[in-house]
Parts: sequence; C-alpha cells; structure tokens
Amino acid sequence: MIRQRIKSFTNAGGVGRQLAEQTLVNLVIQALGAITTLSFVHLLTVPAYATFGLAVSTVGFISIASDLGLGASISYFWRAATKGEQDFAHHYAAALSIRRYLFAGASLIAVAVTCWLEFRQGMESGHLALLALLTVALGWMQLNAQMKVQPIRLSGALRQANLAELCGAVLRAALAVLTFVLLWRQAWFPLISLGLGALLTWVLAERWRPDVLRARIRPTHDNMRAVLAYIRPTFFNSLVFATQGLLPYWLASLSGGAVVVAETFALGRLAAIFAMINALMTNVIIPRIVNLRDDAHALRNGLVPVAMVAVFCAALIGAAAIFPQPFLLLLGGNYAHLHSELLLCLGAVSLQTMAMMVGQVSRAMGWVRFEPWSVAVHVVIIAMTLPLFNFSTSASVLLFTLLIALANLLENFGIIAIGVAGVDSRPRSLRGDMAAHMEDMG
Repeated sequence: MIRQRIKSFTNAGGVGRQLAEQTLVNLVIQALGAITTLSFVHLLTVPAYATFGLAVSTVGFISIASDLGLGASISYFWRAATKGEQDFAHHYAAALSIRRYLFAGASLIAVAVTCWLEFRQGMESGHLALLALLTVALGWMQLNAQMKVQPIRLSGALRQANLAELCGAVLRAALAVLTFVLLWRQAWFPLISLGLGALLTWVLAERWRPDVLRARIRPTHDNMRAVLAYIRPTFFNSLVFATQGLLPYWLASLSGGAVVVAETFALGRLAAIFAMINALMTNVIIPRIVNLRDDAHALRNGLVPVAMVAVFCAALIGAAAIFPQPFLLLLGGNYAHLHSELLLCLGAVSLQTMAMMVGQVSRAMGWVRFEPWSVAVHVVIIAMTLPLFNFSTSASVLLFTLLIALANLLENFGIIAIGVAGVDSRPRSLRGDMAAHMEDMG
C-alpha cells in the first residue's frame, strides 16, 4: 500500500507543481497568520502581549520537548517502509504514544516556570490557573494536529493536508478579527483562538488519515524500543534546542520585565515569512527525500533549498537595513523604535531557519548517531555565552539568540559533513551525482 502511494506521489506532476501548490497554500496561510498576529500586536497592551508571548513561547518549548526527534522518526520509518525494511503503522503508533508521555512531563515543567515568572510580575492566582490551563490545552491541540497531518503529507495527499491546515488558519484569523473588533484586550482570547484553530486541523486530519493508519494499532515493546533507539541520539539535542528557544524569554522576564518580552516577541512576528520556508521544507522537500532510495540524490535535494534560502535571507536583511520603517510600521507605535533590534531578529531567525533545514535533512538521512557530540559542543557554547549578556534589553536578548543560532547551524553542517562520508555511492558517487546535476542545469 505504501509503495503504491509513493509511486503515485513521485509521478504526480513533479516537484515543481507540488512546490507551486505548497507555496500558494503557505502564502495564504501566512497572510491569514499575519492578520491574526497583527491583530494581537495592535490590540493587546504591552503587559498583556508579554503574557501572550510568554505563553506561546512556552507552547513552543512543549512542542519541541515532547518531540525530541519523534517527528523525524516518523519520516525515517516511512522511508524504511518504502524499502520494505520496517512496518510503518506500528512504529507510528509507538511514536504517538511516546510523544504524549513526553508532553505530560514537558508541560508540567514549562508551565510551572512560566506561572512562577508571571507571579513575580504580579499576576493573580485565578489568572495564573487560567494561563496554565490555556497553555496546556493549546499545546495538546497543536501536538495532535502535527502528528495527524504528517502521515497525510508523507502519503502524498498534500492537498488534504494543506486543506486541514488552511481551515485551521482561517478559523484563527476569523477569531482574531472578532477579538479586534470587540476590543478584547486580555491575553486569554488570543490563546483560545489559536487552540480552536489547531483543534479544527486535528479533526480534519483525523478524518483524512492514510489507509495504512485506518486500523487502531497498539504498539509492541519492540516498536517502542525501535523508536526510542532512533530518538536516543537526538534526545538531548532536541531538548537543548527547545530550551534555548524559551530560555531568552525566561531570562528577559527576570531581568527586563514585560517590556523586553513584548518587544522581543513582537519582532519575532515579523519573521512569519520564515515559517513558510520551514513549511516548504517539512511538507514538500522532506517527503520527497524520504521517498528517494538513492541517498546521494536525496541529500542533494535537501541541501539545494538551504542554499536558496541563504540568498533570500541575505536579501531580506539588506532590505530591512535600508528601509526599516515599512517592517516596523506593521507592529504599531509601541515597537516603531526597534531599528537595530529588527536586524538582529531577522539575522537570528535566518540562521535558525537554515539550521532547522539542515537538521531535518540529516535526520531524514538517518544520521542521528552524530548528534550527541553536537549537543555536547552546543551546551558548552551556551554555558560560555550566557555570562556575557544581562538580558535587560531586547538587543541583548536578540544578540544572544543570533550567536546561538549561528553555532547551531555550524554544528548541523558538521553532522552533514561527517555523514557524507557514509553516503551510498551507488549508482553514482555523491560528487558525480552533483556534477551530473550541474551539467543538466546547463
């Protein structure tokens, strides 16, 4: 069944049409996301937006800390199934089960710290309980939406997956506009709208799940061990990556207060274009890589988009340096003075995007055994860098984020360089394959 789906996927019009469709869908989703984001930026007061930003960042931590490589393992086991080496359905069930256990632990830790930080800022106990409830609920909805959509994409049913995510984006934007019109200035309403959008995506994805997952399957101990064996090398790397995304906001809340958190998070909303790049990588490039049996061909298809994104990021940062006001105008008067911070933010997000893309490629290729060495280096870099910053200003927070993102990118390229030595040279060597590709390009 999987091989039939793969054949129809790879012969259904080529990567060009799929990229075009995916780009169009993501442009619409990002436009709806911009409506949602800008409504919240302009509506909420700085303290309320800081609470919203801290909650959303906490959900991001929970999402990554409950994944720890499980999403990549799904792509890996799908690719193994195309080669007839593994059963996909049982390994998917194991990954889903493990992720839900990890979600419970990550939520307990992250929400506790976030509520403690908000308590230090003077939030009442009733509001703290509501914040904890909405944060956990949003994280749960997003987790299940992600896990249900991914197999649909891997099966080649991109349109159904796109429609599920598009419907969620439409609902989020509609609720954001309603919130803006009714002038609901509390942080709770944006969190509720995000949760309802993720719930709709989850429901639709459940309806359109691939045939191979129609039957309810209980994973065996062997399945669980196989999935755990895959994520074991990526476990600490993913955990450190999750922590480094939330750590600046926690430190900013301690040192700079709500204003620094709000400014840093607001600037991050301008980087929404990079979410489209990540979506293209996750939803189009990675599914094609995992369906290619030739490792050299798969690696080339994964790295060429990284080079293209690097050029795009450089052009975007150059435009922001020359004309910062059009970018900052989108955020309103509260954030119009953040010129240098804008460049730091775009630079950091550019490096984060490329690092994530390179990491996705290496994991899809199965090179996870090199990650423990990478994460050890990364932890040392973070430990050496932290004392150099006080996190009392937005510029300090963003500069720290940029340096850590650069280190992460270099580490992931190091994994690729080590992994290349083991690339299967059949039917052509990596060098010959890329040379032939360049000749084909003219």
